[in-house]
Amino acid sequence: NVGTDQEDVARIVAKYDFLAIPVVDHQRTLLGIVTVDDVLDVVTEESTEDFLRVSANIEEEEALDPGLTVWHRAVRRLPWLVGLLLGQLVAGNVIERFSNTLQTMYVLAFFMTAMAGGPGNAATQSLALVVRYLATREYRPRDFIRVVWREAQAGILVGLACGAVLAIAALVWQQSVLVALVVGPALALNITIATTFGSLVPVLVHRLGADPALASGPFITTLMDVISMSVYFGLASVLLFYLR
Repeated sequence: NVGTDQEDVARIVAKYDFLAIPVVDHQRTLLGIVTVDDVLDVVTEESTEDFLRVSANIEEEEALDPGLTVWHRAVRRLPWLVGLLLGQLVAGNVIERFSNTLQTMYVLAFFMTAMAGGPGNAATQSLALVVRYLATREYRPRDFIRVVWREAQAGILVGLACGAVLAIAALVWQQSVLVALVVGPALALNITIATTFGSLVPVLVHRLGADPALASGPFITTLMDVISMSVYFGLASVLLFYLR
């Protein structure tokens, strides 16, 4: 039908290996055909669009336009970057609230970059996989739980492995069992949360009828910075209270 979305047409052609499919109006009158070449153009266009949206970038025609002014490029990106900056300030406020914990156990500062970067990277990986899944497959409502649960399971395994590595590094580097007990479980929990959020957000956006690529990587990463710092210093505060 002429009202069918071009991505849905591409999925139909790919699923049934058609070389061409007819296009009809609401009265079932033949208007033309869509060929494989047309579908390839659509796939390229949609993939580029999803990539730019996931990276919180400008639209495809603008990104590829060499004549676009520097001012216009900056103005289009600025709202996203300012919003993300405000999110980072929230993460900084979380750290400030745990300043007493950080002063008592200043060595925790050495692991802050790993605690923020690891979960952020894990969330971005899950986000990219799920956005790609939603773009290339016919999504069914029952897939919602399955997709999120599989990513959460993967996050648990990855989190345990990365947490163990960081705990061993802390034990060898800082010679402190307490530090290892903080950084290891905190990273494991944060990566599990990150993979769950990274898969959950685009699926929710898709179910609301919007493009899942709008759940951009920078947004997820900034959100995980806030969550990661809260979990990290929260766990440290609890362990310091009970073990010291």
